[in-house]
Amino acid sequence: MKTFDLTFKGTVLPEYDSRQVKARFAQLFCIKDLAVIEELFSGETVILRSDLDRKSAADYFRKITQIGGEAELVESTESHAAPGQLTVKLEQDTASTPRIIRETTPGYGMDREIMIRRKGETVQSWPVSAARIDRQRQEALAKKEQQKAEESAEKQRRQEQEQEAIHAAAEEHAKCTKAEEAARAQAEAIRSSEQLERERLKTAHKAQQKALANAQRQTAEEKVKREAHITLVLDNTEQELAKLRTLAQQAEKKAVKETARLEQLEAEVSREAAQDIDNIKAMSLAASGKTRDEIARLEQLELETNRTAQDEITKLKDLEQQSRHHAEHEAAGLEVLEQEIVI
Repeated sequence: MKTFDLTFKGTVLPEYDSRQVKARFAQLFCIKDLAVIEELFSGETVILRSDLDRKSAADYFRKITQIGGEAELVESTESHAAPGQLTVKLEQDTASTPRIIRETTPGYGMDREIMIRRKGETVQSWPVSAARIDRQRQEALAKKEQQKAEESAEKQRRQEQEQEAIHAAAEEHAKCTKAEEAARAQAEAIRSSEQLERERLKTAHKAQQKALANAQRQTAEEKVKREAHITLVLDNTEQELAKLRTLAQQAEKKAVKETARLEQLEAEVSREAAQDIDNIKAMSLAASGKTRDEIARLEQLELETNRTAQDEITKLKDLEQQSRHHAEHEAAGLEVLEQEIVI
């Protein structure tokens, strides 16, 4: 079964921020040392994982792509560096944090002898010539010079990153300063608005107090007017009641007089009727010699006279009763009117 090595050269995909990609790399591979992160993004080919099966390799490749890195999958049988060059690996075990290690790739460039093992054969070795050794030394010196140049470039890159960080911090400080100035301006605007609102409320309170004083003054004036009107109405009512009492007394006196007159008239009618009866009786006695028809006529006349007298008496009694009823009705009406006026 084929296995794969996961390699990374520090390339960041477009539209991704390098700082965010580094932070996500540190989280994905549990790296706490910032120097290790910087080495991963230095441009060297670093073997992140070795001898991965197809599924694990694809899973790592997908995760690195999702966080913004550009990784490569290489078959484990292929060599990642020329013979004699360094192979950079990310080593991680349970006992320590991840770290970068560099190993020299076996080859002719650094060995005194060439070691070849062929299948089914014994190990063979050949001595290396002096010219090759000199060439190897020159290559080593060139490599050192290249490493120095790379270190200088790395130092320059780090300085540039520091400058970028300082510039970013300055920009952030400027943004914070602008934000603080905007906040102060906003606070000042809020204070001004609050001051204006307080002035408006103060003016409104004064206007409200003035309106309340005017309303109280108008209420007091209206109360005085109402009390004066009530006093006038009460005075008029008392005068009207006095008049009504006088009228009631006069009506009562008039009723008493009318009753006395009717009683006197009744007595006079009774006396006249008695006199008429006596006269009739006298006339009857005087005319005893007349015929029975005359006597009967006289008796009939007596009966009619008695009936007439009785009718007159009845009329007088009815008139007296009506006068009393009228007087009582007048008195009751006056009492009701007096109660209504008092209410």
